[in-house]
Amino acid sequence: MLHPKDILAQSETNSVLRAGVLDRPLLGRFARAVNSFDELNPTIGAALAERIEPGEAIRQIIAAPKQAVLEARHARDERRWYDVFLSWRLTPDWVVVLTGERVLTAAMDRPGAAPVITATRIEDILSFEFGRILLRAWVEWTFSHEGRADCTRIYFNSVGERWFKEALEYMRQNVVTGHTPQRDRHLAYLSDLPFKFMSLITYSLLLPDEQVQAVVYQPALWTTQMRLLRRQRSASRALVLTDRHLLIAEEELTGRADSWGLITRFLPRSRIQHVTVEQEQTSTGLQLILEHQGATQTVRLAFEPGTEAALTKMVARLQSE
Repeated sequence: MLHPKDILAQSETNSVLRAGVLDRPLLGRFARAVNSFDELNPTIGAALAERIEPGEAIRQIIAAPKQAVLEARHARDERRWYDVFLSWRLTPDWVVVLTGERVLTAAMDRPGAAPVITATRIEDILSFEFGRILLRAWVEWTFSHEGRADCTRIYFNSVGERWFKEALEYMRQNVVTGHTPQRDRHLAYLSDLPFKFMSLITYSLLLPDEQVQAVVYQPALWTTQMRLLRRQRSASRALVLTDRHLLIAEEELTGRADSWGLITRFLPRSRIQHVTVEQEQTSTGLQLILEHQGATQTVRLAFEPGTEAALTKMVARLQSE
């Protein structure tokens, strides 16, 4: 089993960049903005240039080198104690090209390999996810492709998160057109959240003109209060309904009292076709079904008993517009 330090030692250079572009080789492990295809590996640059449509304007190019991540890590609500023994793997080198209407990606598993190019129209995106846990970060979008939901996830060192947050903000603003900016953003609705959630949601996750309409917060849940035997059932989570999205912000399921990051899902309201709140045996279940061009995505969340009224009120507001 490779140790993460050994894997990272293999990623000192960014194989998607043309040789000599970086002044300092150690910077090769961080995502960076690229000015043109000429700065990329010639094979990748040529492959991407061929996919640009006539008259299509390029807004942003990001080169993101490989990262070390745990193989087959469980979902946040399905963590197992043996996850710590899972092997590490290197993700591909990525190049992301954002145009006015599309996002193109080039993935290369190893130097010299043929890049895999994917082109997605922003209007076909179902949802987004942005995660940051210390220096480990990722951006993900789920999109409609030939009548099914497909997904692209790109890992990167959080030192370069600025470039991806700019791209994510543009895509979120343009998934649905015709939005009317709101003068009163109702940010006071966030004031009862813990400071970490209130601060990050206000200054980092909301769009500049996004209006808050309802908030439901749930602290972390544990199986027992006995310190030696207790197990974390769910992480702290804030559900925020805005005039554009249903925003789901939650901490990583660490099994500790503290957490160092936040994982946020952005569900555009126009994509949410069906919502149900159901009282289950030990929790209240919220299920959302997103749909676009025949592709569907299902999101399920479990809340503690007693949240039915707040969730039902939020769902009523969501369905009223």
